[in-house]
Amino acid sequence: MKRISILLAIFMLVGILAGCGKAAVDPGIDKLTEAVDTVAEAKDRMISFDEDMLNNLMKLDKSSYEAANVKKASIGINIDEYGIIKGKDAKQAGEIKTAVEAYIKMRQDSWMKEYLPEEFPKLKDAKIITNGNYVMYFILSEEMKQAAEKSISELFAK
Repeated sequence: MKRISILLAIFMLVGILAGCGKAAVDPGIDKLTEAVDTVAEAKDRMISFDEDMLNNLMKLDKSSYEAANVKKASIGINIDEYGIIKGKDAKQAGEIKTAVEAYIKMRQDSWMKEYLPEEFPKLKDAKIITNGNYVMYFILSEEMKQAAEKSISELFAK
């Protein structure tokens, strides 16, 4: 009887501790975009890709993601770009990450060395991060990438 009581106490404790776990935070694509827009100074200098551009450039049609916000420089003097794409589930997020990797590789492979050579490091050092069903990529200066990643991390930690 004493062993049964101890086992019941252990199972109850495990159940209580499991219930204390923190649920995954989903800040939403709008808050994530706002955070990156702020650090990337995107408000007046970047434009959003529409669904056709996502389909043409990344081979992601609307059924390939739940939500997306991809922005690029509106003027051709820099190549600043970032994207936040949310999959419906982990499998779709993995497919999105693969598509983003292929897109960045295509951009790197087709780069013309004469075209804005000072901008190539942004593309060469492009960063992809994932969190839950979100895939985010940054073709930005190192300073902006770090600030964007910090802002995003803080939103997922709330």
